[in-house]
Amino acid sequence: MSINRVNPEWTIQLFYNWSATIHAFAGYDNTLAFTVGNEVIEDTPYAKAAVRDLKAFREQRGYRTIPLAYAAVDSVLLRKVTAEYLACGDPSEAIELFGMNVYSWCGQSDYCKSKFDELYEAFQETNIRLVFSETRCNFEERNFGEVAAILGPVFQAVFSGSVVYTWAQEASGYGIVEYRESRRVGFPTTLRDYNALSTVFASVNPSGTPRAEYTPSNTAPACPTSAKTQWLVAGDVPGPTISGLDIDTVTARTTITSKTDDGTGITVGTGPDGEPLIIGASSSDDSRVELEIAADGITTGGIVGIVVFCIGAVTFAAFAAFITIRKRRRARQRLEGGQGGEKAGFAGPYGGGGDRSAEAAENLKPELPADSVGYVMPRRELPTEHNITAYQGYGPPGPYSPYSDTQQTTPMEMVGSPVPPHQLPVGNG
Repeated sequence: MSINRVNPEWTIQLFYNWSATIHAFAGYDNTLAFTVGNEVIEDTPYAKAAVRDLKAFREQRGYRTIPLAYAAVDSVLLRKVTAEYLACGDPSEAIELFGMNVYSWCGQSDYCKSKFDELYEAFQETNIRLVFSETRCNFEERNFGEVAAILGPVFQAVFSGSVVYTWAQEASGYGIVEYRESRRVGFPTTLRDYNALSTVFASVNPSGTPRAEYTPSNTAPACPTSAKTQWLVAGDVPGPTISGLDIDTVTARTTITSKTDDGTGITVGTGPDGEPLIIGASSSDDSRVELEIAADGITTGGIVGIVVFCIGAVTFAAFAAFITIRKRRRARQRLEGGQGGEKAGFAGPYGGGGDRSAEAAENLKPELPADSVGYVMPRRELPTEHNITAYQGYGPPGPYSPYSDTQQTTPMEMVGSPVPPHQLPVGNG
């Protein structure tokens, strides 16, 4: 779920969805960031509003400070002013990590040819963390020289790393691994670019800055004005709000594990109608996080379940009553036909009416002797190679078969993967 580019809005539905994503992944120590927008330059006021509300939700819940990020379009004219707009003003609304999608370094390039030197100069005074949120090039065999440069000693002074585009192979041809199934499950096959990237990761040694020694020194930039070239949004204008949303009522978490909660849900705030907003973790195989609004202590899903149960119970009771009445009617008809045929106007099975038990006994056919039945062919058992349970248990192979009761649905990491922790989008452009 993402902001609509044609008719951008910051809505309660988006807040439900994105805060649920943060809730589901906050317990994983390899979650790098949550991206609130990717190349949606015309929607930056709404991205900033999302940062404000999601940051408040994160702090109220007591999660670790996983940065809220924005990935900017590869535009020389708009890249810097976008960063200034998202980082300026009230710190509670400012972005915490600014990503740049840059595709200028291809093949045997360098700082100057790729214009990386200009990026270095332009962003030296930026007060928030900077990353290359997408680097890619498939015009020739990739040697990932840009990754070596970004993780080298020079760029570490300004940038905090790079996200290589992309993991899984698609029609565009940028992938470094390939899956046999479209669902992208199981262990993938590594491609040539995977090995090339592994070689680069093995050769670099980024030092970084220890957290205890990090002291931010840069100040927030001035907000751009609407008179600035190519920028039409005044930076000091308050962002859109969600009417009635009260994040101050969000309940603080007690413990955070590497899984979602057990389905009891957490209160994430007060909704437009004054009702508590609940995030509940589903117990379904795909571990989806479902959102429900509680009313009088019963969730919407609970109310629906009660209604469905009541309808089913009434239907079953009516059907059972119909069967019982029909059985009693047939029994009464048989009784009246056998013992009171004249009174009932029914001749009975043997004709006439009244008590005809003696006549009935005379008309009964004698039983056949036991040896007159003849030889009965015994039932043949199917041979073992036709065991039908083998067909009943058939299903697609692998641990993700929909017929399996032991599916593995928890997030898994690639053992030995050279790819660093990646950004988890809560809303795509």
